[in-house]
Amino acid sequence: SATTTQQHINNEEESKTKNTIVGKCIECSTPYDTISGSILCTVCRDLILLCKSCQQSLLEYHCTRHSTWKHCYYTFLESFDIQSLQQQ
Repeated sequence: SATTTQQHINNEEESKTKNTIVGKCIECSTPYDTISGSILCTVCRDLILLCKSCQQSLLEYHCTRHSTWKHCYYTFLESFDIQSLQQQ
């Protein structure tokens, strides 16, 4: 029937909407939209979108506003050896 067909179409449209990724990773621009309360800019503590791959490859995260600080601003220094710290 026409009503059943329309319901089926509506269900398909709702399903597509629910599965649409609306964001992208701040580092690699891969479509990504899962927000985590632990993925924060190390400078300002704002939430950022960062895909799993980039989360694993980076020691600390920086938002767009602080992206130019990636190579000079670190919250945790434990990951650096003494020589690296002296060069900074």
